[in-house]
Amino acid sequence: MISTKRPTSTLVIALSSSFVCDIHTSLSRISQVVETVHALIELDYRVILVTGGALGMGSRALAKQVSSESHAALTAVGQAKLIRLYSDLFARVNQPVGQLILTQLDPFLSCLDELCTMKVVPICHARFQCEETVAARLAVQIHADSLILTYAGEEQGKMSLGMAGSRMALWAAADMATASGVRTLLVDSCAPDRILPILLS
Repeated sequence: MISTKRPTSTLVIALSSSFVCDIHTSLSRISQVVETVHALIELDYRVILVTGGALGMGSRALAKQVSSESHAALTAVGQAKLIRLYSDLFARVNQPVGQLILTQLDPFLSCLDELCTMKVVPICHARFQCEETVAARLAVQIHADSLILTYAGEEQGKMSLGMAGSRMALWAAADMATASGVRTLLVDSCAPDRILPILLS
């Protein structure tokens, strides 16, 4: 009998800080990502999330402006809130998660592999570069089959200098992964529900 089971594929998804921290839409968007990730794991994908947003969530929680002095402390507060949010949302679909705070990639690779083998979703916070760059480097290093990068759609208006910088990082990350043979997909942050049909098309 010929098996119809899909070969195991490894997927890295990067969720940008703007995706996570939008006060109007972030909860519904993250919920869509959670449902998509769970569906992919049910299809035997190995899925790794690389998330931004800790600094923004910490700043909002304490109602404090970000400064060079407060950056690390606000990020620490935000990381606690962020992993609780992910844990609560993934719990709704009975999907276990694990948190990794990446300072560099190499020491975490075996842990990532074991978590994926156990069908646990690694949720990675990057300390040393933006989430898009870290996700691309990670995808290349683990020979991932696909990399998903979320971006803010043009309907959100003209880009500020910070948004333009984020867009440059996005394209640089996409180029890095593509040059190493990783299938790279850019998904509008307003439509994370498109991830599954794009991957399965």
